[in-house]
Amino acid sequence: MDCELCGRPDAKTIAIVEGIKMTVCERCSKHGKVIGVLKDRKEMEKKATDVEGKKEIELELVDDYGEKIKNERQKKGMTIKQLAAAIAEKESYIDRIENEDVVPSEKVARKLEKFFNIKLLEEEVAGSSGIELKGDEAITLGDIIEIKKKNKKE
Repeated sequence: MDCELCGRPDAKTIAIVEGIKMTVCERCSKHGKVIGVLKDRKEMEKKATDVEGKKEIELELVDDYGEKIKNERQKKGMTIKQLAAAIAEKESYIDRIENEDVVPSEKVARKLEKFFNIKLLEEEVAGSSGIELKGDEAITLGDIIEIKKKNKKE
């Protein structure tokens, strides 16, 4: 990563410079307060990839999550209050989730999945847009525009 102040490569220090958190090189770190050091890039990338080491995996909520939860609750003959007590969450929060006014946190989604034995979270492989990047290139705004155009055509 390049230094955000001078542009030198291999910036590994995180510092607050004039009230802004930045990644800077060792020389530029003297211009601010050092708050941390980044780990090696390879190590960070390794953690961000799946077992195959190819693509990042993100969790995405299914489209009709509120309806699924409501149907399962009604099948069991439970009220929202009973469900909330069973999974240790607030009744109003469960109601808003069922109405899809709010997106449940991963923790709550997992609780609901386990309680009802349903699938609410799906794994989505990041970068599965069909556009292949060359080598170690990072995604650019141009790539995002291409992805959006491709998705509109489909």
